Amino acid sequence: MKQTGLDMELATKVTMRDYERGDTQPEDLSPGEVAHLCVMLLSDPDLPDWQARVELRKIQEVCRAEVEGQQAHHLVCGEAGAFKLRRCKRWCELLSSLMMVDLDYIITSLIWHRQGQFEVPESLVVELMKLCMNDDAAKEWARTVSEGGLSVEAANRSLLTKSFGLNEWTRIAHRAGIIDASSQKGLPYGALQSLFQRTHREIVKLMEARAAALKWRSGQEFTRDDTGLIGRNELGILLQTFWQTLPFKALYPSPLHMTVRFVAAAASA
Repeated sequence: MKQTGLDMELATKVTMRDYERGDTQPEDLSPGEVAHLCVMLLSDPDLPDWQARVELRKIQEVCRAEVEGQQAHHLVCGEAGAFKLRRCKRWCELLSSLMMVDLDYIITSLIWHRQGQFEVPESLVVELMKLCMNDDAAKEWARTVSEGGLSVEAANRSLLTKSFGLNEWTRIAHRAGIIDASSQKGLPYGALQSLFQRTHREIVKLMEARAAALKWRSGQEFTRDDTGLIGRNELGILLQTFWQTLPFKALYPSPLHMTVRFVAAAASA
């Protein structure tokens, strides 16, 4: 999961809902440490955060050291055991706490590896929606929050239902630096525009395919908003479709990895 976006760039570049930067720093967990965490959970399904940190610190150095390009997998027996729901849930919570990333990102990574569907966490949607605002809208949003018209939490929630149209798409592409006529590190403007329009035009069919892949309850009817894409699922479809287009699939190992880099680039532009 680390190779596909659950990494330190995510922990340090994207605003988290549940964690604030302070004295505690996120752990750059290696595969060996994650495997050792699994073994500890087999012994104690309610393993507390503090104990996990203490025990992992003992093996941190050897796990993070590469030996001939291989991580220290010898620390864990391959037949150590299996998880059921209780331990799996606690494992996700511990990864979230140790890496200081919202639990949504852990779930997103699991869904991607299991189902091949990019579920965009709400906090990442909020970041994208803020970064694609024009200057006037950004000032108005900030003024409303600062003057007490809306709490930050309520203001962020309101962004989750706003339309993400072609203007927002091209704005975030420009700020992230992915408009590239040579198609080496991005796409020409015309190709970006066509990709968005095609995704928007086919969004009902694409949402139906996603519902089937993720086994959503049957009977849901999907509609298309004329102004743009609405909500994190439709935005996730756009970003996954974008990632599947060259050169992005060659540059980034997953849609999450790509999106985090876009957010970081746009925020610093």
